[in-house]
Amino acid sequence: MASFVLQILDKWFSSGQYTFKGCGANGGTTMGGLGFGNYKYLLPFNQIGWQKEDTVGQSVLSSEWVSGISTVVQQILPQQLVAGAGTVKVRQSVVLPLDFGSFGTNALTVSILRSGNVGGLKLSLYQGGSADPAVNGVSVSPAASGSFQVFSFTPSGTYSPGEAVTLELEYDVNTIGTYVQMCDVEAIFLTAAGNV
Repeated sequence: MASFVLQILDKWFSSGQYTFKGCGANGGTTMGGLGFGNYKYLLPFNQIGWQKEDTVGQSVLSSEWVSGISTVVQQILPQQLVAGAGTVKVRQSVVLPLDFGSFGTNALTVSILRSGNVGGLKLSLYQGGSADPAVNGVSVSPAASGSFQVFSFTPSGTYSPGEAVTLELEYDVNTIGTYVQMCDVEAIFLTAAGNV
C-alpha cells in the first residue's frame, strides 16, 4: 500500500496531546497500511500521581494550586532532618504505549522551583530497575530560588512498547522549611508504524 508524507510543520493542536513532526531532516510523519510513523505524542505522566519515599528524615508531599502560573504543582516540604540532613524521592511509573517508537531530542522536560537553599535536586529515568545513561542523577536545581526553571533531557536508552518506565526526583534536604515544587512533567515520543 502506498504511503504519503504530511507537509505540516510542528504545531500543537487544541487538544494539547499530539503534533505532526515537521518535514525536516527526519522526513516528517508518514501514514500507510501500517499506520502512522514519526508522529509526536505526549507520554501520559499524571501531574498529581506521584509516590513519595523518605529515605532519611521526613517530609510532606502535596498537590498545590499556584495561581501565578495557573497550574497544580507537586510540593515537597521537609519536616524533619537526621543529623542535619534528609533525602526524599518522588516517583511515577508509566507504561510506554504500543505505538511507541523512540524518544527524540529534548523529549523529557520538567519545571522545578526551589524556595531557598537545597542540598541537591536530581532527576533519573529508570527502565527495568536501570537508569537511563543520559538521565541518571542529572541536576535539576534551579539557578535562582523563587521561580520555575525548565530542564530538558534526551533519553538515550533502548525502550520498547509496553515497557514500564519510572521517573524519579531526588531531593537532598539541608534546611527545614525550604520546599521544592515540580510541574509540567512531559515526555514526547515518536510513534512507530506497524506496532499496533
